[in-house]
Amino acid sequence: MIFTLHVDRLRVYGHHGVLPRERIVGAYFYVTLTAEVRCDDIVINSDELAGTVNYADVTSCIQSVMAKPCQLLEYLVWEMGKTLFDEFPRIQRITLRIDKENPPMKAQCDSVGVESTMERE
Repeated sequence: MIFTLHVDRLRVYGHHGVLPRERIVGAYFYVTLTAEVRCDDIVINSDELAGTVNYADVTSCIQSVMAKPCQLLEYLVWEMGKTLFDEFPRIQRITLRIDKENPPMKAQCDSVGVESTMERE
């Protein structure tokens, strides 16, 4: 059985960006995750966490990846997806979106971001 787990706009302070100042000062980022999770029957028959993925552990994993500064959001999404697949074998497919609040550019917008969908091989 497949269930969809989602984390909507997890707010994390991070030090990501191409400009050196971005990696020093930091900014708020929002991570949105949709994950297709293969669950055992124990989930619906016995109400046991052991048959699924704990979303608290997933958010903790996301926060750990966000704590490592990098330049590109594309790289960050890739690292996050790879880490989630490594840590949670029940996850079969992931759509990850990372938005950066108040990006340093000569245009006014609430955020910019990157989104990617990845499948377990």
